[in-house]
Amino acid sequence: MTQTAIQNQIIELVPFVENKKILKAIYTIIEKEANLLKLSKEQMDELDRREESYLKGEGKSYTWDEVQERILGEKNV
Repeated sequence: MTQTAIQNQIIELVPFVENKKILKAIYTIIEKEANLLKLSKEQMDELDRREESYLKGEGKSYTWDEVQERILGEKNV
């Protein structure tokens, strides 16, 4: 089962869980994972700066293929 399929299954099943302890356990697990993904204010500011630069046409952007090529190319060095 793919990650997306698992996420969708959880979303569909949670409303039917009536046991509060199970819901709290699920919440605790998911919250810990989500906290790992939070960005600091400095990181958010940098992303905002880069987005603004990109929207003005000043920043360099890459297609997904270009990114993969650069990564794979570096591994082959």
